[in-house]
Amino acid sequence: MSLRVSKVCLFATILLIGFIASGCDLDSRGGYNSSPIIPTTTVIPLPVDSSTPQRVADLTEIVIALEKYKRDNRSYPITFNTAEEWDRFVSASGDVNEKWISGLVPKYIDALPRDPRMNNNVKHQYAYRSNGANYKLLAVYPDDCKEVAKRYPELVDPKRSCTAYGFWTRNAAHW
Repeated sequence: MSLRVSKVCLFATILLIGFIASGCDLDSRGGYNSSPIIPTTTVIPLPVDSSTPQRVADLTEIVIALEKYKRDNRSYPITFNTAEEWDRFVSASGDVNEKWISGLVPKYIDALPRDPRMNNNVKHQYAYRSNGANYKLLAVYPDDCKEVAKRYPELVDPKRSCTAYGFWTRNAAHW
């Protein structure tokens, strides 16, 4: 058996074990209704604990909500404000939107978190962009980027260096 086939078999086995271990059962349509949420981001979020930086914890919570939304709707929430291309708690025009990622609140997350600075500077907001198939979710101009980069270097935005970090799907990496 070739090495490539072995890797494929190993991956399929791991998926099957995870699927069985999740205790999934069929719903009324013949689909599975309690499958585990496995983010499709380039970096799988680690479990959050008391040592996790607040922004990383917030973004992880949003990523899980995005994946639940995708499981039910077969796409990610599409960016609401197409003129700006990024949805935020405070938009560039100064408008406040507590449900800044459309469709997540309250079904998938009780409330969308805000950047801990809690100000109305558009450059100090979490930012989300999606075309439905892919997304990018960032903490923009975070004051803890160097510390986060040391602990989670894979979260640093490849397009913005240490002026943003977060999570994204593969095809949104360079947005």
